[in-house]
Amino acid sequence: MAKPGEKRVRILLGVAVALVVIIFALVFFEFPDNTHAGFTFSEPDENGCVKVTGYTGNPTTLNIPSTDKDGHKVIAIAEGSFGSTYSRLEKVKIPSTVTVIEKEAFFGAPNLEEVELSSKLVTIGDGAFAECTQLEDIEFPKTLKTIGARAFYRCINLGRLYIPASVTDFGEEAFVSCENLLLDVSDNLLAAEEAAKYNLETGTVDTTAVYLIVILAITVVGTVLIVFAWHHIRHRAEKKKHKAE
Repeated sequence: MAKPGEKRVRILLGVAVALVVIIFALVFFEFPDNTHAGFTFSEPDENGCVKVTGYTGNPTTLNIPSTDKDGHKVIAIAEGSFGSTYSRLEKVKIPSTVTVIEKEAFFGAPNLEEVELSSKLVTIGDGAFAECTQLEDIEFPKTLKTIGARAFYRCINLGRLYIPASVTDFGEEAFVSCENLLLDVSDNLLAAEEAAKYNLETGTVDTTAVYLIVILAITVVGTVLIVFAWHHIRHRAEKKKHKAE
């Protein structure tokens, strides 16, 4: 039968392992968000899929669902869905089911700062994020093929942006008047040509640093807890040995 001290050590080790697992899950896995309340959708197409067409409120954060309330898969953000009338909108998360962001979907959203794009996004339509003057953070997936004309026109706070090799179609003036933009075109010759055409600043964006920091933090936390538990075990073993002597 385990003694109280041994039970505490086992519990501590279990907590350490569980903490590491939970942190990895939060960092590397996308949990589904199927909250439909407030969202509006198009009628299902011939394949039973729908588009998000808007939201009935004026939120600061939107987690767009992967299905409508009837289970139809959301594959697109419809034209003009979340524009200037959403004056409080700051953050948007788009599910992996979405492959298309249509024309002017977020045009002129005045306070939109951060967008988490679908991991399977293929097309960003004309003017999709134009005049989003507060937009700072966006990352293109490696599935992206098309960036429409003036898609990010006058996104004056947009910073570093990596253009993946998958992008093969640029609309006219896609990044014109993005005053603080630095494009990483190291893997995309077409993007390099576009940058030169419009005198856009280019450079290399180091995307590995964030992942290294996260992995290091997880390792440190897990190691500290495990070392503490091991030290506790040894300390109790030494006390037991001294008592026996």
